[in-house]
Amino acid sequence: MTAVIFDLDGTLIDSMGIWEDVDKKFLGSRGIEIPIGLFDSIPQGNSYTGMAAYFKERFNLPESIEEIMQEWTDSVYSHYCCSIALKPGAVEVLEFLKRKNIPLAIGTSNSLELAEAVLKRNQIYSYFSFIQTGCSGIKGKPYPDIYIAASTGLGIDPSEIIVIEDTIAGIRAGNNAEMFTIGIHDKWAEKEHEAMKREADRFFQNHFELLQFFQLLF
Repeated sequence: MTAVIFDLDGTLIDSMGIWEDVDKKFLGSRGIEIPIGLFDSIPQGNSYTGMAAYFKERFNLPESIEEIMQEWTDSVYSHYCCSIALKPGAVEVLEFLKRKNIPLAIGTSNSLELAEAVLKRNQIYSYFSFIQTGCSGIKGKPYPDIYIAASTGLGIDPSEIIVIEDTIAGIRAGNNAEMFTIGIHDKWAEKEHEAMKREADRFFQNHFELLQFFQLLF
């Protein structure tokens, strides 16, 4: 393995709870209750644009896809640029890989604006030589498109890349891209962990366990 691609939300940063609140606020302001199984089937995957298109169609919203995405961004931007922190041990993992000259990329369903804000806020933006986001019309996870695009951006064959993910959709995206997949614990995805353990090549409870794995590998 010669490169590592990290998912962002729930993997490097502790942010998933914020998005649950965004969904409640967004739909609640329109008098809509969050339906059971809201995210069970998203035709275009969970990219930023795909999610906005899904919400627009499912709830028959008058706003454009761009307006929906902007409302979401405005709701969370202050958190991404000011308060969202890295998960414990994440910086140690990144620093180790940097010392080993392992090329790093981000493969996130989130927007570029939010990804750049939180990476700069946590002073790790420079660690990554490529960032692929889900705001450019690309199919989201579990489709492999985000990770294939990140692989192309790195200039490294998918078979030589490790993907780090906190959800089953992300693991499946990495598997569909024919990459080596590692699942990592996040409390917001605990109901998915058994499936992740079955489908990922490895699964770790935290970044400190991940660091130990990388120390043996590299």
